[in-house]
Amino acid sequence: GTLNDLRKNAAFVFSAQAADGMSLEPIRFNIRVQLDRKPQVKFSEPSEELVVTPTTEVPLLVEADDDLGLFKVGIMYQVNGGPMESLLEQNADGSTELFRLPSELLLEQHQLSHQDAVNYYAFAEDNYFGQPRRTTTPLRFIDIRPFKVAFQLLDTGGT
Repeated sequence: GTLNDLRKNAAFVFSAQAADGMSLEPIRFNIRVQLDRKPQVKFSEPSEELVVTPTTEVPLLVEADDDLGLFKVGIMYQVNGGPMESLLEQNADGSTELFRLPSELLLEQHQLSHQDAVNYYAFAEDNYFGQPRRTTTPLRFIDIRPFKVAFQLLDTGGT
């Protein structure tokens, strides 16, 4: 026999009888199903808050793992509310070990100014009953600051 798509614990009783009438005493089998947890994904780099100039090369390091096998890890980014774009996607080949995905977001390619916004997130996918199941990090933001910031010291007589 074949057991398909077990998502809950189950108990089965097997018995057999030959053509000559000889029979096998029924045997009970219990199957305990281990649930497939969602993949885990996080950024190791950069720190949560990031303030950079428009030409910065932002190093990114994503770490992901899964209990039964990781299949894809990637980084998505968006500039100024435009479409979400893939920075990098990599096949993890069913890995159950910690998977590290290094990359760089090259801001200079986007000709940004201090008025622009960049956000990004990472994702990890496993295979859940033949369908990809995706987990994502929270959306992160990059603040762009001008190349030159001028400060002025004022003598206002305050305390």
